Amino acid sequence: LTLPFPPQQLGLIGLVIGYTCFFISMADRVRQMRLEREQERLAARDRYFQSIQHITRDLHDGIGGMMANIGATAALRSDEDDPRHWNRLLEEVENLAVEASSEIRVLMNTLESHEMSWANWLRDLALFAERSLKPFGIQLDWERTGTIPDVMPSLMGGLSLMRATKEAINNAIRHAQASTIRIALDFQTDGVLVAVADNGIGMGTSVRKGRGMGNMRRRVEELGGVMEINQSKGTTVRFRIPFAKWKEQAGTEGKASL
Repeated sequence: LTLPFPPQQLGLIGLVIGYTCFFISMADRVRQMRLEREQERLAARDRYFQSIQHITRDLHDGIGGMMANIGATAALRSDEDDPRHWNRLLEEVENLAVEASSEIRVLMNTLESHEMSWANWLRDLALFAERSLKPFGIQLDWERTGTIPDVMPSLMGGLSLMRATKEAINNAIRHAQASTIRIALDFQTDGVLVAVADNGIGMGTSVRKGRGMGNMRRRVEELGGVMEINQSKGTTVRFRIPFAKWKEQAGTEGKASL
């Protein structure tokens, strides 16, 4: 058998082929790494814009709505001469202004710290419920069970869940004609269950199909959760929020760059 190359050159040829394959493999890996970095950059940009959209929506739904309510209340005209009527009107305007200020404070503090604690979230929700129910003489029944995590999985998720819960409370105040509203939170290892229940007359079809209910459902579903409505002995609106999808946002909000 005659070899095309001297035996001493075969080793050199094999070495050249080996290095060539190695460098081709390295070049493919570099291209793959560049592609992955570009995908991460695009994903970070998408998260950034999503955060901006969340903030804009919260400003519109929360503070914007309160400002509209203040304007509408202040613009009321009445032939009522009883000073108590005007005192109640001014008290309502004051409560709305205080709540709007609280909304701004919560939003700014959260954005500055890049995180939201469950303790602060619960405190703000309880304060909102107390201030909202008091003018209507509605009793607040507050219940919390389970172990509270230190930090929420994501900042914008916390704001979105707060907005949905407040909307459920406002719906009960406006439509249920209830004497008691119960707010219950059950913290579980894999998620949290939030329930707003009243002992009122139930929701009409227009309320169940209204924009407010649609916004609540959309916010809950964006967190990977499920919204349920039960109208036995009053109305109960329940949010089941798993932490799994929520945690995907952790560490990205407020840090994503274009």
